[in-house]
Amino acid sequence: MSRPVCSSCGEPAVEVEPSTWTPAWGKRPSWSHEDGEPLCPEMGPDGYQPCGVEYV
Repeated sequence: MSRPVCSSCGEPAVEVEPSTWTPAWGKRPSWSHEDGEPLCPEMGPDGYQPCGVEYV
């Protein structure tokens, strides 16, 4: 069975909004690391944004 992980660091990810987020960062993502921190940042078309989830 596959499990979701942060596509940048490979740590487990959960489908729960991050516990720390600021409106200036944009829309609150629906995924976070298990400890409640946002997924690792990556450069997108509008600046940094949380990376995606992949299943391993």
